[in-house]
Amino acid sequence: MPDGLIVKAFSNFFTTEIDGRRINLQLPGKFRQSGDKAYAGDRVVVELDGNEGIITEILPRKSLLQRPPIANVDNVLIVLSTKMPGLSLGLLDRLLVLIEDENLKPIIIINKIDLLSELTEVNQIIEVYRDIGYPVICTSALSGEGISKLKEALSQGITVVAGPSGAGKSTLLNAISPDLNLATGAVSKKLKAGRHTTRNVELLKVEGYGFLADTPGFSNLDITSVAKERLGHCFLEFRDLSLNCRFRGCLHKSEPDCAIKERVQGDIAEWRYKNYLSMLEEIEEWEERRY
Repeated sequence: MPDGLIVKAFSNFFTTEIDGRRINLQLPGKFRQSGDKAYAGDRVVVELDGNEGIITEILPRKSLLQRPPIANVDNVLIVLSTKMPGLSLGLLDRLLVLIEDENLKPIIIINKIDLLSELTEVNQIIEVYRDIGYPVICTSALSGEGISKLKEALSQGITVVAGPSGAGKSTLLNAISPDLNLATGAVSKKLKAGRHTTRNVELLKVEGYGFLADTPGFSNLDITSVAKERLGHCFLEFRDLSLNCRFRGCLHKSEPDCAIKERVQGDIAEWRYKNYLSMLEEIEEWEERRY
């Protein structure tokens, strides 16, 4: 039986690419009864009957993101905007934690750079993340700035495009490949938040760049799936420094002789440490309620 790639998932119906053809498939009830789910990005074995068929096996996956729900991701583009809705470092750090927890490769995109008259503050933020080790690309779909660099950063495989509504994800994808012709939505000036313009999880094939996942917009991510003991590991600049903490397993909160606390405003940006503490508190509160 042939195998294929799920390129679109909606409820229990899936569009799968098999040998260059796209075929609509269903997931049999036995999978739902056992709790097994299929996602966009899954490789599946199928049983075909003409242009229809069923999924008979979900092949082992190397990764699974819960939100957006997509399997076997290779890269994640985090798209933020300078204005409307504005650059949220809290959201950025949450996304980076989730991406690091899944051992994926993030690429930070600062979009709508054309809206800024002064780049000093943004450049300072960019340098912090570049010093940590993250690639950062400034883009403007309007002027075309950074689009060629963005194309170079994409690779074969599956790349997820994540970020808040209104940041310009669909516009950037259209700039990369105009043939996609994705719907875009205006940002509400009153609410300064974008309308959701993408409804389902779908992999979009871009010749030369593999697949892009255009996913529903979101602005809040649940990080309680990350163990509090692992949270610090998801902050790259903490990793080597934490070896100098007095206590093994230091949570960098109230412990004495904590190397992380000592390096805040030095090797560690203050906002990064504050975001770490905020997420740690959220995880600890969730664990208390759970147990």
